[in-house]
Amino acid sequence: MNGRARRPLCAAPCHWLGVRGAPVSAAAIGGGAPGGTRGGGSMAGDESWRPPRPCEDYWWEWKHCRGLRHAFHHYYAHGELPACGRWREDYAACRAWEKDRAAAAREALRESERAPVLEQKKHGAVWPLRRCPPPDWHRPLEHGPAK
Repeated sequence: MNGRARRPLCAAPCHWLGVRGAPVSAAAIGGGAPGGTRGGGSMAGDESWRPPRPCEDYWWEWKHCRGLRHAFHHYYAHGELPACGRWREDYAACRAWEKDRAAAAREALRESERAPVLEQKKHGAVWPLRRCPPPDWHRPLEHGPAK
């Protein structure tokens, strides 16, 4: 390799995760942190925004997605091979952003990071969550036939 230790990647789809498994913040997807510049851009709004992850993360996600072990696991779990083209497109958009500060690349990265978050919000909880335990939670369970 290039002398740098490779960061472990998750086995589950981790496209919504940021560096080291932390969720990508809405500020990173939408507008970036104030004062977080990466070099000079031609437009005032471009200077404050930066990609939610380093470009190398997109590259490693693409390499991981193409790997035999991940493909086998994804096929076993989901019944189809993983679609890895998104990671390659995100890497190309990230490099285009770093090189030219292209607005199209910025929007492509924003939408790419926002899509999985919106997909998760679309699916609600399987059952309603309780605010407090049932009043008889301390009693032993009945092992007879269900009522």
